[in-house]
Amino acid sequence: MPSTNNARGFVEYRHLAGHTTPLTRRYRVKADAISGTNSKLKGDPVTLVSGHTVARYNAGGSAASIAPIGIIRAVYNSDGRPFTHNAPSSGPILPASTAGWVEVNIDPFQTYLINADATVVSTLVGQFTDITANTISTAAGRSGFSLRVAGGVNTATNALPFQVISVSDFERDTLTSDGLVGGEANQDVEVRIAVHGFTLSIDNKVR
Repeated sequence: MPSTNNARGFVEYRHLAGHTTPLTRRYRVKADAISGTNSKLKGDPVTLVSGHTVARYNAGGSAASIAPIGIIRAVYNSDGRPFTHNAPSSGPILPASTAGWVEVNIDPFQTYLINADATVVSTLVGQFTDITANTISTAAGRSGFSLRVAGGVNTATNALPFQVISVSDFERDTLTSDGLVGGEANQDVEVRIAVHGFTLSIDNKVR
């Protein structure tokens, strides 16, 4: 069964090439415009926007037209310091309309675990889909994103950038035949960013 059935964003898992050291880069977050629109937490996907800043990827929203460049590993205040002293009333979170910094795993071949928003069926493996934005946990500093099960397709687009690779190894493998429904809802699945902002062509199209 999953380690938790709570949405918690993207959790670093494996690497398609077998590497174990995350490839990260630190980016600035502005307090205004699209960069400052949403809170940022560990496990959130982000997109690169104007002014060498990043914005949280919006599931089904305006930023969905911009391919994600990676997943946040850590958040920092405007002085580049971690939110160590926010506990216990609040976890590490960079609130909306607040300037700061985020450390982002930008490796296109990194894979992640993410909790599904519904029961996963075998046909979802290999398909491309979006994510669902749920309520964040401010106290824990936990992302609210889960994988959107409905609407999975066989073609990647900027609005459907995440590809399901498999069901998590931590789940009971109940997807042993086509169409067989998994035994539990909200399974963890392994995904990759299939439409990555650093691997697109110059005209921003998927090849």
